[in-house]
Amino acid sequence: MAVALGGSIAFFTRKTESSLHQAVVNAALAEKSNPNPDKYWNDVLVDPSSKPKEWCGALLLYALHRAGLGLNIKWKVGLGFLEGILPRTSSPKPGDIAYFTKNQHQALVKSINLNGTITVINGNDTGGSITVKDTPRSNVAAFYSIQQLVQKAL
Repeated sequence: MAVALGGSIAFFTRKTESSLHQAVVNAALAEKSNPNPDKYWNDVLVDPSSKPKEWCGALLLYALHRAGLGLNIKWKVGLGFLEGILPRTSSPKPGDIAYFTKNQHQALVKSINLNGTITVINGNDTGGSITVKDTPRSNVAAFYSIQQLVQKAL
């Protein structure tokens, strides 16, 4: 939709479920070239003076916030933000969260692939970087859906 505003034209796009899911993915990918854990922790912690060393989940919550989702959700040190906030799902979509028991790692689902793998965006990966990798779906202990956050934003 285009609207004329004082001689210029502004374009507005309608929010859809898929556009909000993609907005979360895009927000995480935008951080790939310059990850900044302090920026993520300052956004998601109630008290940013006690920043945990590991920041994979902070990146994910930061991406949700940048997409306009879950703005009232904050990180609870020692607990994270998944349990009791986001429901588990067996049918993940882009923007949902994959949980791995090894190191209690969390990653953002970028895509679900036909070959049985998922592509995930990892924060705090090797060398403290943000990476995009394929992993077998069977490596994921649980998926958490952002659908209720998406529904609230529509």
